[in-house]
Parts: sequence; structure tokens; C-alpha cells
Amino acid sequence: MRGSSGDGVLAGTWLPVGIAAAAVSAALWNELASRYPSTYRSFLDLGVYLGGGRALLDGHGLYTDSYTHVHLPFTYPPFAAMVFSVPAHFSFPTVEHGMELATLGGLLLVIWLTLGNLGYRGNAGRPGVALLVWSVALWSEPMLQTLKFGQVNVLLMLAVVVDLTAVRGRFRGVGVGFAAAFKLVPAIFLPYLLITRQWAAAVVAVTTLAATIGISFLLFPIEARQYWSGLFFDSTRIGSAHYLGNQSIHGFVLRRLGDVSGVSSTSQVWWILTAGAVVLLALATARWHHNRGHESLAIALVGLGGLLASPISWSHHWVWIAPLLLALGLSRDRHHRVVRVSLALVLLAAFLAWPAPRGPGLGTEPMGLIWRAPYSTDHDYAAWHGWQFVLGELYTLAGVVTLLVLAGSAGLTWWRERGAQGEQPPMPPMSGLRSSTDPSLKSYAEQ
Repeated sequence: MRGSSGDGVLAGTWLPVGIAAAAVSAALWNELASRYPSTYRSFLDLGVYLGGGRALLDGHGLYTDSYTHVHLPFTYPPFAAMVFSVPAHFSFPTVEHGMELATLGGLLLVIWLTLGNLGYRGNAGRPGVALLVWSVALWSEPMLQTLKFGQVNVLLMLAVVVDLTAVRGRFRGVGVGFAAAFKLVPAIFLPYLLITRQWAAAVVAVTTLAATIGISFLLFPIEARQYWSGLFFDSTRIGSAHYLGNQSIHGFVLRRLGDVSGVSSTSQVWWILTAGAVVLLALATARWHHNRGHESLAIALVGLGGLLASPISWSHHWVWIAPLLLALGLSRDRHHRVVRVSLALVLLAAFLAWPAPRGPGLGTEPMGLIWRAPYSTDHDYAAWHGWQFVLGELYTLAGVVTLLVLAGSAGLTWWRERGAQGEQPPMPPMSGLRSSTDPSLKSYAEQ
């Protein structure tokens, strides 16, 4: 990156650039959100969270009631409802503003921590670059959707990133366990801790997860039993898995096979086999990068594997694209740098929200590329061809390609290093080496 030295010090000139970019970006987003609140500030999912928290407090049926004006169910574990029972005491506008600020601040902190883990030190240039990256990431489609719905995606990502990049000692693993207790997909970081031999952190993470489940059974036994004995396995409550917004391998398979109901044994077998292979590839590639000191890239790859393998990964779940892009584009590792930077640029183009017409005479608005594919009816998916197919499956395709490229790059590096080691001449026998205390060697060094 220009303006950075070899030791990871970013030039201070990035600070005013970052401040200006962040101010302009935030002002533009706030203007759009204030003008079109239904498009940018519906807080639909936040309403479900708070409704679930109130239902738990009032003793209503957490998993039998529906919430908001569109009658959505509460789909998270009981522990999540316990967490949201706290903000449920406050007015909805207050929680809206708090969630918005927490999401925006959480994204900035994830970027800050990722930069630090990449080796960029904390001088004036680092906050400048962090703000600049934040000003761009704000306009990614997953981030705009997260802000629109009041989703927890960024906060759960933050819990994992803080845990694995900033926490040391006995509390390392708490963030992963907490995120998995709130939403099950982050549980993919549990095997990551195991295969990278972070034993203590793995134990803490599992203990944290188990403790939250135990507490939920102790305090709310009916709701806990309902969730963990049946609803845990029912992904249909989350929504139509074949819908365009589900950018996961499961959604891809259902759309390609025309399985609208999602109950075909053929589609389930294809999903399980493909998702299993993707998880193994993601974990193996992440382990390789972890062993080479590329922790931020390893973390992002595990998050990517979880998104691809999950039964449902709505487009707003893909906020993991921000640390992934940083780890690819600003890595100081010289191996395959052109490939990584090129991949980062392609991913940036794929996940940004680009200007699109709102309607005749209504101007334009930012819209993700996936929404350019026809999806008004279930029959549209089968009729996709050419670019419609690429756009409609864009996040899934981009995620799989990213994994394949990085796995291939890692394999090629390993092969070259193995070959280089094999070409080295054998070491001379120890008996033929002179000791460093040999007087002749000492006299030579003093010449």
C-alpha cells in the first residue's frame, strides 16, 4: 500500500483523507436513509429481536408468537432473547439509534483490529486508513442491508474478531462461544480453534456456549426445550431457503434443482456433500494461513466457510466480506500478491451496492448486483441464463471461487517450498565442522 513503510507504519497523510471520506460517506448515507426510511431504516429484524425479548420477560410463547407487522417468528436460541430482553425495556427509537451506532462503530473496530493484525502499527495513518476503508465498506450491499434491518451480523463478527485478534489469556474463546450461543453459524470457529491447536481457547469457547445453554434451561426451561429439541433443526422457520436473498450453497442447490419446498432428498444430499467439502477446504486453508501468521485471513476464511455451508445465509450475513477484503488487499505477505489484490478488487466490485434506477423519474439508489437478476416468482430462477445466473448466485460463486483460489495458491506455495527444500545440498556431517571455539576460526574472525 502506498504511503506505508516496510515495517507496517502508515503515513500520517492518510488521516485527513480518511476523516474526509468517512464524513462524506456517512452524510450521504444518512441523507438517503432519512429520505427513504423504508428502504434504509425499516429495522424489521430489530423489531423481532425486541419482540422476542419482551415475550420472554412477559412469559408469552417465544417460539409460538409472531412479531412485527409481517408476523415473523423468533428464530434464534433462547440466549439471544435473554440478551434482547435488556434493550426491550427502552423505547424502540432509542434502541434503533443505539443499534445503528453500534453497527457502524462495530464495523470500524473490526477494520481497525484487522489492520493491526496485518502488521500496521497504531500511528496517525492507521485510523486514517481504517476510516477510508470504513467509508467504502458502508456502501457494500451486506452492510446496507444490515443497517436497514437492524441486524446483529456486525456485532457477532466483532465478538469473534476481538476474541481471536485482541484477547489473550484465560478469556480467549469467550467471544467465539458467545457468538455461537447467539447465532449458531459462528460455531464453525470451534473446529478452527481445535485444528490450529488453540486448546485453551477451544475449551473456553465450548464452556461459554454450554454455559449459555445451561442458563437458558435453568431460567426458561420451556423455551429452551422447544428450541434445542426440535426448532434447532427446522431451518424453514427462517424463511424460504430457495429465495434469491439466500446466498449459500443450500440456496444455490435449491434454485438449480427447482426445489421450492426444500424437502427433496436429492437437493439435501447435494447440499450436505458440497457444504461439507467447502467447510473442510475452508478450515484446511485457514489452518495453513494461521500457521504462516496470517491470522486475519484465516479468520475471514472460516467466516466465509460458515456463510457458504449454512442452510440460510441472507445477503446481509455477508458482512465478513469487509475483513476478507482487507486481509487480501493489504496483506504484507509478498507471495502471490498480484493474485490476492486482483481477487480483492473483484470481490469489492461484486459486493458493492451500485447505482440503480428507483423508477421512472425517481432518480437512482444503491443496489447490490444480486438484485439485478429476476426473482419476482419462483419460476424466474429456472429461467436464469448467462449473466442472470452469475448475478443471481453472485455471492455463493464469489465465495467458492475465493476459497478455490486461496487453497490453490496455498498448495502452490507449499509445493514450491517443498521443491526448494529438496534442491538444497545436504548438510555436511557434524564431525567435519569446526567448533566456534576453534582457535583458527577465532583468529580468522579477528583479522
